[in-house]
Amino acid sequence: MRESGVVARAKKAFRPRTTTPGQAAAPNLIKELQPSAPDQVWVSDITYVATFEGWLYLAVILDLFSRRVVGWKLGQTLESELVVTALSNALVLRQPQAGLYFHSDRGSQYSSQAVRKPLSVIGAEQSMSAAGNCYENATMEAFFSTLKTECFPDNQLFSTRVQARREIFQYIELYYNNQRLHSALGYQSPRDYETKFERVIDIEPNQAQGLDAATEDRALRGRTSSAGVALQTAGVAAYGRPTAPRPAPAGASPKRKIPGGSGDGVTRFLR
Repeated sequence: MRESGVVARAKKAFRPRTTTPGQAAAPNLIKELQPSAPDQVWVSDITYVATFEGWLYLAVILDLFSRRVVGWKLGQTLESELVVTALSNALVLRQPQAGLYFHSDRGSQYSSQAVRKPLSVIGAEQSMSAAGNCYENATMEAFFSTLKTECFPDNQLFSTRVQARREIFQYIELYYNNQRLHSALGYQSPRDYETKFERVIDIEPNQAQGLDAATEDRALRGRTSSAGVALQTAGVAAYGRPTAPRPAPAGASPKRKIPGGSGDGVTRFLR
């Protein structure tokens, strides 16, 4: 090639862009907050899932208190409906009190009216990271890093979309939420951490569902007739008493607790 004066054609770097110039962005409202109970702060983001059949896109909503995945959606487009469905799925399982902080980056999906409207319906405060600052949504970045290390193939490429759906479903619903231990939670799983926390919530039995192109949606059926009902009824408190705060790193400014996390006439719920 050198003798013939031939050079390889360079491949352009893949830089996905999900923001649109001029979109309204919310300020970061959780920078100095430390959740003291479930359903006080939810964080969310979208990641790309590569398969030999094409891309999939995964939107995840995480409870910052317990690191539990409360809602997610795997789809074939990056439309705002991806986040709307993940949010609807979360509201099927959870009933956050008005005042919930919903934090994300400044992606076009999160700044769209399709997402802002249901958040306003449940009385949630929208929060966003600074432009280009992934550290302000570090918990979600850490989750995706863990997911891709422990669930994805070594080459980060699934053979088929069906395989990707099956593996991601099993990782989140069977392993991550129920079995995976977190050092930040005192080496407990998210479910165990929440179960030991005092709270009031009505939980209906889980029902096994088949795996298909809408597995994560079908797994939620039987608990409510529709996500629309959850949007209308959201606002019922699901708080308990705060756990002891973790010590702040040396030199770090102390975070303020979110009001409403300690006993407001709350009874115990133990599994």
